[in-house]
Amino acid sequence: MAKIVKFVYVTIIFLYMFHISTNIEAGNYKCQTNYDCLRMWCPIGISPRCIKRRCKCIETLVQ
Repeated sequence: MAKIVKFVYVTIIFLYMFHISTNIEAGNYKCQTNYDCLRMWCPIGISPRCIKRRCKCIETLVQ
């Protein structure tokens, strides 16, 4: 009986972690212009841009 309870418990934890890891692209915002992407966070040196109606972090060229 304890093995069944442990199996169910481990299965629930695994499914929860799988759900969290597959939801990582939730921050991929829809956009019309680059201005719509300003709410998206990108690392330093990379700026958010609207590409194919999705916000993506793109490296900026410094000259």
